[in-house]
Amino acid sequence: MTELEEIILNNEKELLRPEVRCSADKIADLMSESFFEFGSSGKIYNYHPGDTFPAGPVSEGDWEILDFNLLQVSLDSVLATYKAVKHSEPDITKKVSVRCSLWEKEFDVWKVKFHQSAIAEQPTL
Repeated sequence: MTELEEIILNNEKELLRPEVRCSADKIADLMSESFFEFGSSGKIYNYHPGDTFPAGPVSEGDWEILDFNLLQVSLDSVLATYKAVKHSEPDITKKVSVRCSLWEKEFDVWKVKFHQSAIAEQPTL
């Protein structure tokens, strides 16, 4: 794994951690101010500085990232694609999602600008 792949994979993992999702400062460290998302529910979300994402009953290690790939889009942007497995999800049809995130370097810091998630058609690992 390259250094850039490790950075982006670690950033993706950070965004899934409950203590990061509940901290406006930690989220701001990872998200571009122009971040937006197409969620698996079909909702479109636009980030506003100060936003947090209550984690609910999620614990450390609840999420697993599989099949992580990185595509260099330009010198300062990459597209991450992967499967996310939510181990605590009781509904097998919602347990696995396919995801992509566009990361751009802003003032030498990688920040996510766009994210899309979709429930996997067949939740096989």
